[in-house]
Amino acid sequence: MSYLKEELLAQFFNIDVSGNQTDGFFDYYRRVNPEMITKKHPTEFEYIMDILIPTWREDDKSLLKLKHVEHMEGQMCICTKEISDICVFTHPSIPKGLQIGNACVEKIDKNLAAMARRKQKILKDKRKKEEEKRRLFRECVTCHKYDVPITEPSYKDKCITCYYNPPKKRLTQPQSILKK
Repeated sequence: MSYLKEELLAQFFNIDVSGNQTDGFFDYYRRVNPEMITKKHPTEFEYIMDILIPTWREDDKSLLKLKHVEHMEGQMCICTKEISDICVFTHPSIPKGLQIGNACVEKIDKNLAAMARRKQKILKDKRKKEEEKRRLFRECVTCHKYDVPITEPSYKDKCITCYYNPPKKRLTQPQSILKK
């Protein structure tokens, strides 16, 4: 790894100069310093991609793989734009992954952008269903799923599954038997 690349990663990403991540929560590289190098979002993306993956323009686009898409407020794309739906891509030179926003995914490849949009739509639909379910159901005290209808009286705090199939208690030996 060149000194410039190490310095850039240490200064602008969640990684130190020796290559260790500074926060253990994320398993991919993400932008943590909002200060821009080039002062323009489009050129910022290209500048950082040129340093991190020098051959990204000429490489076969199939080398870039979509690792996952997730929703997390207050995150940054590598071009410093604020994003909420995170696309994490891997490349042979960055196997851990790199957090990129929607607009910048389009700059890499249209097919990757389409794949990311499909996964984001699935994620958005899932969030919408969960939100709707939370409006119509209460949380079960045993399994913590939202399966207790809000129309039920407040003393009914378990879902039907937990009510009829309570978790089995582990049998323990009486102390007198253990002392023998």
